[in-house]
Amino acid sequence: MKKLIVVLIILAVYINSAIAKEVDKLTVKGATIRVGQLSDDVGPILVKLHKYKVNHQITYSDPQKPWVGNLTSTKENYKVGNKKFSIVISRVKDPGPFRITKIITDEK
Repeated sequence: MKKLIVVLIILAVYINSAIAKEVDKLTVKGATIRVGQLSDDVGPILVKLHKYKVNHQITYSDPQKPWVGNLTSTKENYKVGNKKFSIVISRVKDPGPFRITKIITDEK
């Protein structure tokens, strides 16, 4: 009986857990964000989503000297309603513009 209860609990957690999935585009709050877009083009959308931002992670090419402007990427994590997603903005070529390089959603 105890084994059955444990199996049912594990099954319930598995069914309700989110599965991370990389996508090419994401529509949220009526706006569509696509991989490959310039960050300048997506900036106004991200400003509107700022209040939904959970946290962010920044990566520098030289972590010992983050003040010299060597930012390579940032990962913005958002939660809008039940939808959780992350947007990775990176510089593909240095020097060059920042682009959306990855969109990850947590889907049930």
